[in-house]
Amino acid sequence: MKPIYNVLLEKHILSFDQLVLATFKDLDLSANEAMALMKLYKLMEKQISLIKPSLFAGMVNVTPKDAETLLNTLIEKGYLTIELSDEEGKSKEIFHLDTFISEAFNVLEKEVNRRISSAEDQLIQFIEETFQKPLIPADLDALGYMLRNGNTIEEIKQAALASVSSPYPSMKTIQKNLYKAPVKKYTPPPKDVLDKVKQLWEK
Repeated sequence: MKPIYNVLLEKHILSFDQLVLATFKDLDLSANEAMALMKLYKLMEKQISLIKPSLFAGMVNVTPKDAETLLNTLIEKGYLTIELSDEEGKSKEIFHLDTFISEAFNVLEKEVNRRISSAEDQLIQFIEETFQKPLIPADLDALGYMLRNGNTIEEIKQAALASVSSPYPSMKTIQKNLYKAPVKKYTPPPKDVLDKVKQLWEK
């Protein structure tokens, strides 16, 4: 089974070019190497498996010698893999970028986790400052449950502010405010409906 990120790329749900631009610095790649990866992926989409440095040079706007150096550097870094495949008794050169794609998604995943952790740390600090007391492990467990249950950080903050008016603000009061059913404002029926009801009543 293909990794989910390969499927997302193949179905164009995610852009390979954007993936490269978002991660190439973290993966210690130069701008030329990033451009080369994008061009290589275009070749893969066209099912062109053989890379000719002389032709590839024109795609990345460098000399054939520099193109060869560029490809060798990507191979050395492990982001470009070239292997031989036998099809109908003929050797065929095939290249793929699986390692780069995997490493790039690892970079994105770490960034997402870092941002989530940072946002959760800020939320903990907000609640502690609002309640004027540190949160204990049980509080942190309850907070994690709220987040996993689909409550947003902003909703939890608003519930924490609403809990301050309680004699004993706690995670329980936050939960109570989160799940409190909103009171529907009464809206009188349209005048024509009232008139019809009145007519029926008078008959």
